[in-house]
Amino acid sequence: MAETSYFWDNAGTGDSPALGYGHTEMMTEVFRMLLNGTDNQGVLKGWLLELEPVDAGGLDVKVYRGGAIVYGFFYESDDEETITMPDDDTNHIVVRCSWAAQTVRLTTVAALVQTIGVTWDIPIAEVTTVGGDITVLTDEREFCEYSADMLHGIVTSDYITADAITTAILEDETRWLCSAALQPDETDTPSWQNVTHISYGATKHSGWAMVTGAERAVWWTFLVPSDFSGTDLELYVRSVPLHLASPGFDVVWDWAAQVAAPSAAFAAQSGSYVASQDGRSWGGGAYRDHIDTLTVAAGDLVRLRVARDGTDGLDTETHTVLLIAVEVEYVGDS
Repeated sequence: MAETSYFWDNAGTGDSPALGYGHTEMMTEVFRMLLNGTDNQGVLKGWLLELEPVDAGGLDVKVYRGGAIVYGFFYESDDEETITMPDDDTNHIVVRCSWAAQTVRLTTVAALVQTIGVTWDIPIAEVTTVGGDITVLTDEREFCEYSADMLHGIVTSDYITADAITTAILEDETRWLCSAALQPDETDTPSWQNVTHISYGATKHSGWAMVTGAERAVWWTFLVPSDFSGTDLELYVRSVPLHLASPGFDVVWDWAAQVAAPSAAFAAQSGSYVASQDGRSWGGGAYRDHIDTLTVAAGDLVRLRVARDGTDGLDTETHTVLLIAVEVEYVGDS
């Protein structure tokens, strides 16, 4: 293949052709260089209003201002164009390049034509009409792709085409919501308590004091996240007993929830869990107990009440337990 270079001022000198340059060189060299091939046609991203098609009422489609490359020819419309569609039919709005007419124009066709040197169409919209009205308008625009050397690690266009990445393809993952901003129950009201480390005089733990021999409760209101999948929302409490480690103690955690979908009535759920305190002490950390499972859907409103029932015979912990936080764990769409 012969070597050549572009573009030179003096026709007939060096690589400059004797008759100078024309549109062929512009199409085959410049647009191929920038757009990765002369047949890489499409709407120009960010150019005016990108030739967006919209329903204008009746059989009319309005195509906003924009620009495009049609097999190497540049096209621009600097004003809105109104295209009237045939009735009771399905047709396409295209930008059509005609070599014979030497024009590029918006028009309607039953099917795209792409014949080099004769007629070349790029799609804008597919429109179905029934009884004098547009019933379906599908945006069919494709945007120009520019030549570039993608750096290592960058996701290429092969992986971001339509439906290349979906929640069905990606693995779901575990996620968490955690709240320490809990509201005390108006009737069974716990007090807020700070526990100071004896040796250092600094606060070791802060939380709601769930005392022995009584019921104390807190509330948490939240929306189930939109990325929630499945039906199970796992419920946890984080707490700390205010004593040194010793075996044989249990705490009874009761919970009750009101769950409602948007514009729906609340439905009740409840349960109880006995959490062993063996080996736990106030100097350890916030211990995590899985107390039950809520049945919910994405977008549900949840009003959750969590209580220590110190009056239950199964609650044998003789010391106050600090409730540090309530947490839910769920599987979310990736």
